[in-house]
Amino acid sequence: MRIFLLAMLLLLGGCSSKTPPNMWQYKTHNSYKSFEKYYLEYKLDLAAISLKRAREYASQSADLSTLAQIELSVCALKVALLEPYSCQRYEKLESLIDSDALTAYDHFLKNTLSEDELSDLPEQYKDFAQARLHNDKEQMLKEVPKITPLTSKMITASLIQEELPPKLREAILQEISFHGYTYGTITWLTFEIEHTEGEAKKRELQQKLEVIYSFR
Repeated sequence: MRIFLLAMLLLLGGCSSKTPPNMWQYKTHNSYKSFEKYYLEYKLDLAAISLKRAREYASQSADLSTLAQIELSVCALKVALLEPYSCQRYEKLESLIDSDALTAYDHFLKNTLSEDELSDLPEQYKDFAQARLHNDKEQMLKEVPKITPLTSKMITASLIQEELPPKLREAILQEISFHGYTYGTITWLTFEIEHTEGEAKKRELQQKLEVIYSFR
């Protein structure tokens, strides 16, 4: 997932724009990208096939860090879709790898990140994480709109979802819809319905959701 795998150069060990040096890394990288695309587009059968392939390619190496990166990224993607963070597959691998970056990211998603771990996070999360460490809600809300790529923005917004003001929720939903992330549109639209007070607006949003579901 570009949220983490590409941004942190986890699969390549170098630059995200470079071709992976080994064929298994190349195939893992491409399979994961396909999984992320299909998952966000709500093509879950195709997503499952791509993820299975990514896991198979990643497990060809005795170094399990790439497999752990995949598992953590899958869990982060679910957070982007407003699911609570839980990552049992990563936890089973955690004791078998040595990665400050993965540990920091896991702790970031758990909200147990320490000040010392901040430097190990991907760059796009650091300002938000700094504000979160100090429980500075106003600054966190300022940081969310700045974050790129969109999937990273979705993750940070999800982590403080109950603090999001209506205008920011609406802006994120519009951006998700613009990118064609059907799964994200469904989950964030459902969240918007739950947090909208006006009955007329609720009905309008519910009708939109029903139309989206009718084509699934």
